[in-house]
Amino acid sequence: MGVRSMWVVKLVLLYLITSPASADPPLCDTAVANALNLFLANCLAFLEGDGPSTPSSKCCAGSKPAAYIIAEVPKEAKPLCLCLKNDLDGYAIRSDRAKAIKPACNLPAEIPADPNVSC
Repeated sequence: MGVRSMWVVKLVLLYLITSPASADPPLCDTAVANALNLFLANCLAFLEGDGPSTPSSKCCAGSKPAAYIIAEVPKEAKPLCLCLKNDLDGYAIRSDRAKAIKPACNLPAEIPADPNVSC
């Protein structure tokens, strides 16, 4: 490797070592993304405060895959939370409604849709 190539390699390594962590949104694997899409498609209006004060049967059914991932696959709980926070950014989610889904739908785990949740 020539002197110039060595300098390029050193500069690239220096950049990678000193650059801040990426601000890109977390990437969700397919199962998590599918579960979140189903949840959001069926529950977003409820989370924003539209309609009745209890989640619909469609929202409950759409919540189950995400809740089961959180309950049954603990290593996926944090990525799911981070992806959901990213997906919900910019929406006016009501905390009371986010917290109401688990008991109303009899879910095994709470889906972290509350905008104040810490993943």
